[in-house]
Amino acid sequence: MYPLKLEGAMKSKVWGGNDLKYYHKSSSEMQLGEVWELACHPNGSSKIMNGELQGQSVCSLMNEENIRLLGKAYEAFPIMVKFLDAKSDLSLQVHPDDKYAKENYNGFGKTEVWYILSADPGSEIILGSNSCSLEETMKSIENEDLRDCLNHVEVNAGEFYSVPAGTIHGIGKGIVLLEIQESSDLTFRLHDYGRGRELHLEEAEKVIKLSADFGKCRGFKEMKGNNEITYFIQTSHFEVKRIKIRDCFTDEVNPNFQLISCIGGTGYLTYRDQIFDVQTGDQYLIPANMGNFELRGMLDVIVTQPGTMKN
Repeated sequence: MYPLKLEGAMKSKVWGGNDLKYYHKSSSEMQLGEVWELACHPNGSSKIMNGELQGQSVCSLMNEENIRLLGKAYEAFPIMVKFLDAKSDLSLQVHPDDKYAKENYNGFGKTEVWYILSADPGSEIILGSNSCSLEETMKSIENEDLRDCLNHVEVNAGEFYSVPAGTIHGIGKGIVLLEIQESSDLTFRLHDYGRGRELHLEEAEKVIKLSADFGKCRGFKEMKGNNEITYFIQTSHFEVKRIKIRDCFTDEVNPNFQLISCIGGTGYLTYRDQIFDVQTGDQYLIPANMGNFELRGMLDVIVTQPGTMKN
């Protein structure tokens, strides 16, 4: 196989905007809230845009070349990566863990992480509850008091946050982020700012984990030549790092698939005798065991792969 350039599935959202145009994602036909850049899910799949596999969906390629693409057999694609533009506040919500999702929906739960790409001054996320009990937290939400029991965190570009399944959370207006998550679309809403959409208070209460290990991840930095690598997180679900490339970065053979998300700059990716242009917003799916490749130029990339740690 070869580096697969992807086209994401665009999703209209009531809270979406037009700030993904910086990443060359825009639509005149919808209020763009999300672009599912790496996805193989019943609600959306990304497509391959280059080479002999051009036009094929990631789902169809997985069905045909599961082990060759992913490195081992998966019953379902394990990871989803998407751009998200919050023109207005997203709902206050919570996602179930794998056990609850498997037993009740026969699917994955939804642990996720956020890399903040941009944030208007004063923009906030809601992340977890403070010292309140579950009963007190639910009562405050039902009374539309979202500050008494919930943590409000002002965010800035370049920050990275962990949002384990069971964590109450909300993304505030004025934030654009890259979200890396389990391949799930299960969301239980607790509050929706008067937009009239369905709430799921009873089900949400069953899956909330007040003691979840949520929060900001500072990461570990190291220099390789002129390139700065920040290792943000390594879990059983995924591993995520950021690489600031200022010349040339060589990646060795990896037994797992990887997604390279370009969040800034221009350059190119070379593999054997092939050259692939890379610019802001581009996504390249690197098949497992593909062989060495190089990234050259002035590039800022987020690299995601499935987790190798055991629970």
